[in-house]
Amino acid sequence: MKTKTLIALASFILLTVAASCSEEQAFIKKITGDWWPVHASGSVDNDLYSATWNGDLGEHGDIEISFTSKTFPDKVIKQVLFYPALSFGQDNRKNDALRYLDIRSLYEIKPGKYLKYKVSNGTIFIETTNENGTPTGEFDEGHPYKFLDKNNLQIDNVIYQNYAYYRETHRKTTAAEIGDDSGLIPVMVSE
Repeated sequence: MKTKTLIALASFILLTVAASCSEEQAFIKKITGDWWPVHASGSVDNDLYSATWNGDLGEHGDIEISFTSKTFPDKVIKQVLFYPALSFGQDNRKNDALRYLDIRSLYEIKPGKYLKYKVSNGTIFIETTNENGTPTGEFDEGHPYKFLDKNNLQIDNVIYQNYAYYRETHRKTTAAEIGDDSGLIPVMVSE
């Protein structure tokens, strides 16, 4: 009886690991490349102010948000929030990795450091950084993701488009003009 239980337990563990690996492999195959932020939603509510947003992003990943004061409800502060582009590939150690790309200025796109990631059950876990921006080897609490179709990916409340598709559908924007024929974002590394 103990042998059958051990075999069943070992089979369950093996199937769980295999399913996890296949999800990660499928994710890596779909995600490799650059992704441009196109839509975001969110909210902030604290003791001082509140704000809610849900809309398309500008070509710099920007959206204007109106913060309403809780003390003086007639006082509204407008602020621009920027979302980074994402670049999935491999770091120099050949780990599957992610870089955040600061696209606030399209004349100098600034890449962040490579961060390892892993996926499990529709959640992407991204390596955290310390106060100096150095990767820690530890992962965050995770972000739900879902492929809306082959060109659109949602992570948390942000929708990203595959950059080659973004260029094709946004030909009149500066962002679409910065890429070369490869369809990849030309990142200028300033390290």
